Amino acid sequence: MKAFDYFLELNKIPRGSGDETGVVNYLVMKALKFNLKYEVDKINNVKIFKNNNSDKTIILQAHTDMVCEKLKDVDFDFKKDAIKTKIEGDFISAQGTTLGADDGFGVALILEMLENCGEGYPNIEAVFTSQEESGMDGAKELDCNDLKGRHLIGLDGTSSSELIVGCAGSLRASIEKNFSLANGEFDKNLNIFSLDVYGLLGGHSGDDINKNRANANMVGFKILKQIYDVYPLKICKLISNGKLNAIAREFSVIFQSELELSKIEELISAFKIEFNKQYENEKFATFNLALSDYIDEENETLSYKETSVLIDFVDGFKNGVLEVDEQGNVITSVNFGNIEQVEKCIDLNMIYRFNHKKVWHISEQFTKYPEEKGFDFVIRGVSPHFSSGNSKELQDVCVSAYNESGFTGLVVNDIHAGLEGGIFAEKIRDLQVVVLGADLFDIHSPNERMRISSLDKLSVWIKTILKKFNEK
Repeated sequence: MKAFDYFLELNKIPRGSGDETGVVNYLVMKALKFNLKYEVDKINNVKIFKNNNSDKTIILQAHTDMVCEKLKDVDFDFKKDAIKTKIEGDFISAQGTTLGADDGFGVALILEMLENCGEGYPNIEAVFTSQEESGMDGAKELDCNDLKGRHLIGLDGTSSSELIVGCAGSLRASIEKNFSLANGEFDKNLNIFSLDVYGLLGGHSGDDINKNRANANMVGFKILKQIYDVYPLKICKLISNGKLNAIAREFSVIFQSELELSKIEELISAFKIEFNKQYENEKFATFNLALSDYIDEENETLSYKETSVLIDFVDGFKNGVLEVDEQGNVITSVNFGNIEQVEKCIDLNMIYRFNHKKVWHISEQFTKYPEEKGFDFVIRGVSPHFSSGNSKELQDVCVSAYNESGFTGLVVNDIHAGLEGGIFAEKIRDLQVVVLGADLFDIHSPNERMRISSLDKLSVWIKTILKKFNEK
């Protein structure tokens, strides 16, 4: 079978982060079919070993989970439904959901290599990690002691003409504040409104952070700020279910105000004019205001003062690109992923990315603004970056193999997205790491699509790499 056949099989299996049991069973069945040794650990990482009687060993790595995002009006359950795909020319996409090409293409290509690369190729240690999209937990928990390879090819990139030799590290954090949420703040005699922001492009919070795409959380609070500047309001409930590694596409809020519906609609119309000037590519952005019959049964309504504190904090928060280098490449950024409203605490969940080692210096920089505003900055997890410095031998093999395969236009690059290579480099001494990718577009969004022919290109490139590596 070819990689694309495996990819189609994978898309029948639900595999959101933390829900990888089905894909683990699928991989075990493939290992048994190929008569290969395998291991599964408690966090659903899978290792499959292919001994080609070579004195060389290489690690091929991909993650099994996917980002689960869908359009607002699409009826789809990521825990049980198969991805519904459509093919148009050389592209495959999904019908109203993420496609799962990130990182289904990588899993599929490794399966092709396990099936078809025997004598004349190096021994292959195939590593399939879980929960990459929710914090790289699988890679962090993986036992690498039985891995003999000291050269790793990750298959989690987004271009078949790119050799990734470095990636950003990330810091996942919550900015928190306890509010009184006292009984009596909800007033049944006040107008109650619902505001829904949706139809935004979204995208990957690393790869797409510099593409002038609106973050629905920031947009929603900007609208609330515009209303509050005219007349105070009280936030009753916040709904924001985005992912840290995806630019937020949807935001909902229920609030109270003495203003009439028509007056707020005028304010939103004025806001949208300015929004359209700033975000010319957000052609489907929708701001829907309506009267609501919401009743505050959980006593979650903020006071006017507390609402003002929260709105002012988000309005002053720097979201998006924070710093670029001399060539204009992003080196630090932040994505406001989602909001959790739990009892008396409101958590604003963020991911910070950095293309250098100064993680603790960066965290101090990030904490300054929240602390000045009386919010707590809580670090939830850190993933390391990796750089090109220690992988020259493997890089040279990959570049040479690309050229020998008859391809042109290769770009050797550091990227601002996060990859698991940094975690493996910390676990395995003297490990050399590179990452390859299929041609993917708008990942982490329902617009995600993949160029089908790029899988055949990658197959040729990887097989040439493996042969050249075995001959060295």
